[in-house]
Amino acid sequence: MATNEKFSVTRVVTRDIVVDLLQAARNLLGMRLTGYEEIISKNINELIKEAEKKYRIKWWRLSVNPLTHSSVMITIYGEGDKLKK
Repeated sequence: MATNEKFSVTRVVTRDIVVDLLQAARNLLGMRLTGYEEIISKNINELIKEAEKKYRIKWWRLSVNPLTHSSVMITIYGEGDKLKK
């Protein structure tokens, strides 16, 4: 029988020197930083898939927090029924 549980999955994403160089140029020109957007979006999708492997998710929330030295912490948390292995 499935049990309703709270869950959280966290990942810290650090800087990438190649992406940083390209995004610095885009930032100087006032353009969107699409390289960073893609990195964050990709990691959010991977975290959701990771949570779905363990839980039948009822609801979830997303938290994206900047850390020091150009890194970001992404957390998916919520409640769901734990799936049997």
